[in-house]
Amino acid sequence: MNQQIGKLMRACGVFISILSFISGVSAQNVGIGIDSFTPDGSAILELRSTTSGLLLPRMTQEERDLISSPALGLMVFQKDNSRGFYYYDGSMWQTFGASDNFGDHIAQENIELAGYWLSNDGDDEGIHVSNNGNVGIGVANPTAQFQTSGVVVHESLAGSGTRMVVVDEDGTLSTQSIPSVVPTSRSSSTGHSINSASYSGGNSVLNDITLEDIPAGTYLVQYSLVFSGNSEGSFIVQAGGSNVAVSERAEATGNVSGMAVVTLGSTGDIRLLGRKTTGGSGFTVTHRTLTAVATN
Repeated sequence: MNQQIGKLMRACGVFISILSFISGVSAQNVGIGIDSFTPDGSAILELRSTTSGLLLPRMTQEERDLISSPALGLMVFQKDNSRGFYYYDGSMWQTFGASDNFGDHIAQENIELAGYWLSNDGDDEGIHVSNNGNVGIGVANPTAQFQTSGVVVHESLAGSGTRMVVVDEDGTLSTQSIPSVVPTSRSSSTGHSINSASYSGGNSVLNDITLEDIPAGTYLVQYSLVFSGNSEGSFIVQAGGSNVAVSERAEATGNVSGMAVVTLGSTGDIRLLGRKTTGGSGFTVTHRTLTAVATN
């Protein structure tokens, strides 16, 4: 009899202890906590504590996978392999944070990569941002504001054939066709000179430097030579059989250079002409060069 009374008293004590933690009970809600409170109407169970947490069942992955017919939304804590909270989605176990749709979120603060890559498959590849903000594509430690080790394709710069990229004063990139190759410029050797004996009076001309069969177009033409002696001379570019007046340069001695933009309406020659204007003999020209670069 005494044993039965003792068992009854112990059962009552356990029941009283449980009730001391259940602060509110109704047909719909249960609240558990030391202090008295009314459970939130939207929760079937509300827990309140400032000293303890909620401890879910802890098990290994093998034990988790042995759960027979897990209910949709069943949650456990897996303590081995990839630790973390797992829930059953109706067909498989998922871990919280395993995947996320960033398109559904609006950032409220800066996103820190903490030295990791922004990668499609989680490997060390893709986009890497250094501590100072440099961005690398396939580069782990970018040293420039933007750096990549692979091939860069800019679809808006595409065009027929191989093209070159140019930039305007606003920094806008565009492309244009690579100009046709201009025949190599001709130049005299160091030891070859032409003197006044080769000329007849003030209208004598030097025409042994010629770029032949230049295609139609606009060209930047430049010449240079060394002129010495007791006579004065004048030098000028001739394009397509016509003198380009703005290219004329008159000198008595020294290094002579000139430049002009010329346009050929059809295929033609570009030549350097020189003539003695005043003085006697001793007129010497050496180191002659003539170049032309297409501008269109």
